[in-house]
Amino acid sequence: MRARKIRQRELFDDSPLAARLVLQKEVREEVLQLLTQWLRAVSEATVQESRDEQDRR
Repeated sequence: MRARKIRQRELFDDSPLAARLVLQKEVREEVLQLLTQWLRAVSEATVQESRDEQDRR
């Protein structure tokens, strides 16, 4: 169990390789566009779900 905790903690350690990774401008823009579309879809689904008062169990 201790080894697992250590591995999980290492996930959040600063990685020098990740810090140096720079995406091309076109890739950054596409990623931003896709994330924006995804967030809008999630937001719309959440709003629709909150308006649905029926319990569908």
